[in-house]
Amino acid sequence: MPKSKPKRENSQAVRNASSGPALQTVFDNLTDFIAFCTPDFEILTSNRSADVILGGGRSIVGSRCYEMFRGRDKPCSDCPLPATIESGTVIPLDTYDERFGEHFEERAHPVMNEKGKLEGFVLVGRNISESRELEDQHTQAKKLAALGQIASGVAHDFNNVLTGVLGRVQLMKRQSTDPRVLENLQMIETAALDGASTVRRMQDFARERTDEEFASVDLKGLIENVVALTRPRWKDDAETRGVLIEPVL
Repeated sequence: MPKSKPKRENSQAVRNASSGPALQTVFDNLTDFIAFCTPDFEILTSNRSADVILGGGRSIVGSRCYEMFRGRDKPCSDCPLPATIESGTVIPLDTYDERFGEHFEERAHPVMNEKGKLEGFVLVGRNISESRELEDQHTQAKKLAALGQIASGVAHDFNNVLTGVLGRVQLMKRQSTDPRVLENLQMIETAALDGASTVRRMQDFARERTDEEFASVDLKGLIENVVALTRPRWKDDAETRGVLIEPVL
């Protein structure tokens, strides 16, 4: 009866698979940077993207993954590998690399032998700065939409208050002949009208016009409204810090 051939160690299988010319060609054409690593974090092989991005064009084989992927001199405390092994699910980790000023996502894929012992792992990284920026823009758009709804409700309530104030002031002006009283009432009326104008601008900002046709826009008036509406943000706050800003229209 012929003797069975001894089973090849998985770590050697990983080493051989990662060095196969066909597989290497595939890896070299991926934009994600990929490295095959031993349990003690030594990089056995890497694809072209990893060499270019992390190694500055030089091979990173023989280095430790924490040196190349994170620029550190010891294993990372937030390495995604332990969490992945413990959960049985690949746990992605988002990191910010100050060397490149970019956000990256790391995924560690463990290679286990038949006894459940770690024989190595595949570390995959990708630049997610652009996707994060798009996500931030989407979040900002949702916040602005929510702000528009809040502004619309606040403007409606505030408008009701101003209507009551203006009505009372105008009624008192008709009933009074005292010049000083009339002057004070005029100041109150002017302030209330200014407030009503601000409310209208807030309503214009929050209002969705899905049933209206395109029309010409008074850019000068639009810019003046924007400047007036945002004045507390760019003028008042800046002046408290000693910064003077004067828009030129």
